[in-house]
Amino acid sequence: SFSKFDTKNVRYMNFMFCGCNSLETIDVSRFETGNVIYFNSMFSECNSLKSIDVSKFDMSSATDISFMFNKCSSLTFVNLSQLNTENVTSMKCLFQLCTGLKTVDLKGLKTSNVKDMGWMFTVCSSLQSVDISGFDTRNVTNMKSMFNECESLRNVSLRYNSTPNVTDVSYMFNKCSALR
Repeated sequence: SFSKFDTKNVRYMNFMFCGCNSLETIDVSRFETGNVIYFNSMFSECNSLKSIDVSKFDMSSATDISFMFNKCSSLTFVNLSQLNTENVTSMKCLFQLCTGLKTVDLKGLKTSNVKDMGWMFTVCSSLQSVDISGFDTRNVTNMKSMFNECESLRNVSLRYNSTPNVTDVSYMFNKCSALR
């Protein structure tokens, strides 16, 4: 149990549970994360993880959340809507290979400093709809393969005119055969 795990001085949580293949659920609700700068790959390759609640994470110091849920193929829903991600610069591969992911709530996510959103939802083959219309993407340079092989994706809400610095959108909607 991690209920008494003192994390108030922790600055790095990257790769913390990476590769915990048998982990189905974990209670991280009491983690104090206000000083954490790296969350990258924290739950990466936890392919049996069925639920995770990170809604109480204080991500105000975080700069990198890339690969955080990479290959969490049993996750069906993730809520990041209340997280303060105003200092995050990389969301690269955030949900890559989350093949069971059907719903993700990203409303309210602050993205004004994000530069890399490449491969963010690559091979999220069960994802049907995603609303990123509230994303501030003015500093994003990479959206390569962002929705690559999201074959169930029917609807994407985003603002195309707010991406003045993007230099790579190759494969962005590659093999999104259900997209309308």
